[in-house]
Amino acid sequence: MIKLIHDLFSEKNDVRQNISGYEKFEIPIYPSVSHGFPVISTDEIIDGQLPLINEIEQIMLSESDTLIEFAKLVIENYATYVHLLPASEIHHHHTAGGLFEHGLEVGLWSIKNAFEYCSNNTFCDDRPRWLFSAFLAGLLHDIGKPLSDYTVINEDGTIRWDPYSTSLLAWAKKEGISQYHLSWHENRKNRHKRFAVFSINQIITPKLNTYINKPGPMYKSALSEAIFGISPKDPLSQLVIWSDKESVRRNLLQPNNGAITSYVARPIEKIVFDALKKLAKLTKTNTSGAVIWRSEKSVFIVWNKAIQEIHNLVDFDQISSIPKDHNILADILIERGLAIPPNNIESEHSRYWTIYPEKLKGQHLVCLRVDQIELIFPNEPISPINIFLNIPPVEQARKKQTNSPSKFNHEHFQKELVAQIIAGFGHYIDGDVQVLSDNGQPTYRLKKKPTIKRICEYHNWSSSSIAMLFLSNIDGLEIDDEFILIKNI
Repeated sequence: MIKLIHDLFSEKNDVRQNISGYEKFEIPIYPSVSHGFPVISTDEIIDGQLPLINEIEQIMLSESDTLIEFAKLVIENYATYVHLLPASEIHHHHTAGGLFEHGLEVGLWSIKNAFEYCSNNTFCDDRPRWLFSAFLAGLLHDIGKPLSDYTVINEDGTIRWDPYSTSLLAWAKKEGISQYHLSWHENRKNRHKRFAVFSINQIITPKLNTYINKPGPMYKSALSEAIFGISPKDPLSQLVIWSDKESVRRNLLQPNNGAITSYVARPIEKIVFDALKKLAKLTKTNTSGAVIWRSEKSVFIVWNKAIQEIHNLVDFDQISSIPKDHNILADILIERGLAIPPNNIESEHSRYWTIYPEKLKGQHLVCLRVDQIELIFPNEPISPINIFLNIPPVEQARKKQTNSPSKFNHEHFQKELVAQIIAGFGHYIDGDVQVLSDNGQPTYRLKKKPTIKRICEYHNWSSSSIAMLFLSNIDGLEIDDEFILIKNI
């Protein structure tokens, strides 16, 4: 099957293209391949954006040598902190290094706008500090994204970056990581503004804070309001908002939004669901042995079996790695809001659902649940089947009645049981059932073990103890170690 998968779906185009500054690093193109983000040095990241940085420094140089020194320091800190992270998932600056590039662009446009603003207002009497504050506000306007928008992990998903405590590059070096991946969070729009307060001091050092705040709190206050989104009508906030929109506009005007000439990191969840789509096409579903099951509202994946097929497909697509541990990968999909965890069971089982497909006659499966059916069946989905969650329906009915077997509807159960016996359950083998004569009344003698097994299968009961509980309370039924004898019914 794996050869068939490779022949049908392996990518023909494995061309790697480069952008200025990153020629010697393989940062692959979405959607064909992805090797994660390489851990390159701060200098190499900065070298990739030298035209922008040189333009910023030229403006600073026209004001003060001190600003040049400060600008180099903050750019280096920012490059070390955000490394090659993108600014968005599928919108603007979604390529590797996009967050750094976008910050530089907004910083540059903010300085240019700040110059024009100074010619008409007295707010910037201390022009060097005003310009530097404008540059900082633009550069760091998205500094909260590493905390709010995604989770960064190592190659096999076992180590996560803590952006509250250290830069991405420092984390990678400390852990001996050569490449990293990210997983995008759900409902993240504009949430990064609230997180910026926790990361800004990793970029703005005490020395820089002292410089900005020396004449008083005016510039520091304006800088904070612009970065944290507190006062959008404040003059500095307005400059940053316009500069942000201009950077986004120009980026989106690039051919294919940079997808041809730039590098893009492919999120882990996209890799996984692309593989699941292919798996759904190539393998059987909703039948015995299947790893993908579809109910009316959800898709259930037998995760411990599907994970190996996912890795096989990923390997054929020449994607270097996704987390090998199936629990870690499930956690990423749950954190992203793509998989739905149970909400009422113990923590060690908090990822997976126990399901009972009607077709399997009581057999249970342990699955990951996905409610967005189109993620796996983007076109015409397969027909749904009845899938019961956690507890088979007969046992649910029994629990609703009472915990006492004596109150169970014995008469209905007896009639159903005898009808099943007479019909032979449709799959009895010769010798399992004997019909004896007892004064004109039929007596049925059944072999105990196969009968109990088939009763459980028929009713979707998970254990023989449930069947024995009912059978032991039926009048006219005798049970010994080998046989079940039914008479006078």
